[in-house]
Amino acid sequence: MKIEVTDLYDAFHELAAQLWRRFEFQGRGSGIPGQIGPRFDELVDQLETDLFFAACARRVWAQTEVKLNPAAVRALIRVCDQDRNPRPGASGQYHGHGFDWGTPRDASVENRVVAGDLEGTRRSDVRLVVILGAAA
Repeated sequence: MKIEVTDLYDAFHELAAQLWRRFEFQGRGSGIPGQIGPRFDELVDQLETDLFFAACARRVWAQTEVKLNPAAVRALIRVCDQDRNPRPGASGQYHGHGFDWGTPRDASVENRVVAGDLEGTRRSDVRLVVILGAAA
């Protein structure tokens, strides 16, 4: 069974980007120099299990009544094409913030690099899918 979670990732990324910008600019104008928050990739890593994987686990439960520990979701997510067919090899694996590379300001990089190593692939050309069963 394939359960799409691309929209959950997009919402997670949007939230993480807003939080990061808030941390980054927190010190400006207050006499505190520089960025006081974490790097963007560190923030995403800190929030991933509690927000994104938890949301994926809830969607799986809502659609299948299969309970998953949010930490177990990472191993079940695949990067797929528009038809929800997993990409072959390592590029089909979700690794960390796979739809992101760099800060949220690097939209041109984000559209060129998907899952860390799919150069030339636009972000809109791929889907994130939780695959349950033998296909996982």
